[in-house]
Amino acid sequence: MNYSLGIVIGTIVGVLTGAVFARLPIAPMLQSVAAGTLGSVLSAVTSAVVWLVSPPSPTGIKAVSVGGAESVIMVAVVGAGAAALHLALGQVAERGWPSLATHRVIIASILGSLWGSLSFVAGRGLVMPLGK
Repeated sequence: MNYSLGIVIGTIVGVLTGAVFARLPIAPMLQSVAAGTLGSVLSAVTSAVVWLVSPPSPTGIKAVSVGGAESVIMVAVVGAGAAALHLALGQVAERGWPSLATHRVIIASILGSLWGSLSFVAGRGLVMPLGK
């Protein structure tokens, strides 16, 4: 249950990040990349905080690890994925679904935040639980 709560709260934080970036007066591609990347980072950190506050009962250690190389790889992959998603949704919007172009920043932040939370649960990525 603690992991589920972390995923839900982390995703909400990530989506709110996307809502903020969607309103900033910057280039749309930069909005999508920043929303997806920052959403994944904030979501992973939020999931870690929820886990630290209330870890699963058989856990003897309440600690998390912040990975160095893993963090760089995660940010690069999420940023590249958000850029590719931005371009793909633009192409789909031109072919008949124009509303996707309007919401691509939020879509990038949703996917990025899910990636961040799930990478924490899996123990791979920016922040990892110890004593799992």
